Amino acid sequence: MPQLIFNWQAQPSYAPEDFIISDANAEAVNFIDSWPSANSAGSKIAILTGPEASGKTHLCYRWLARVKGVILDESAIGTAPSEKIWPNKASAVLENIQHIKDESALFHLLRHAETSGASLLLTSTLPAKELAFALPDLRSRLLALPTAHINPPDELLLRVFLSKGFTDRQLRVNDEILDYIIKRIERSFAAARDITEKIERVSLENKREITIPFIKKLLD
Repeated sequence: MPQLIFNWQAQPSYAPEDFIISDANAEAVNFIDSWPSANSAGSKIAILTGPEASGKTHLCYRWLARVKGVILDESAIGTAPSEKIWPNKASAVLENIQHIKDESALFHLLRHAETSGASLLLTSTLPAKELAFALPDLRSRLLALPTAHINPPDELLLRVFLSKGFTDRQLRVNDEILDYIIKRIERSFAAARDITEKIERVSLENKREITIPFIKKLLD
């Protein structure tokens, strides 16, 4: 029976219970689920790093659900004082710090976090030592922070990641198709995300059933 394909907009689920845990990210999950400890006098700022599309945003939502925090607008850094960008004392997430150009503004936001007593979780696709920041005070602060890292996916995680990507797009694929894709793409979160997006787009544009011959043509 042909598979029906509908033009649904992808709606990824960031529910904490939907986060996929494997050996590649278990250490990061354990860190996020316990930081900051209520009885800890340690750093109130931490960095979550990992490859593009590795689930950093989903893990941030998992943390925000626990600490009742807020998301800071990355594009607002440098456009207003830290007190305006982050006006309350709720814990907060600031994603993709590798894209921030105003180093002084980021440094002052870290200082604001230290003085406010609220926790701040940063994310980056690069480890702190590889971030291209030139401001010495900013670099030294980032290098001193506790870090949680998500590793590239193992085969189990890649498979579940792909399956979830198709489910988020309201597309059904069988195990045979998943196996075929996994054996032929780069083992990375970004590659898995890109192929699911491509399959969705091309299948809808051409009103094609998702089959192995169809996937083979896309990957050739």
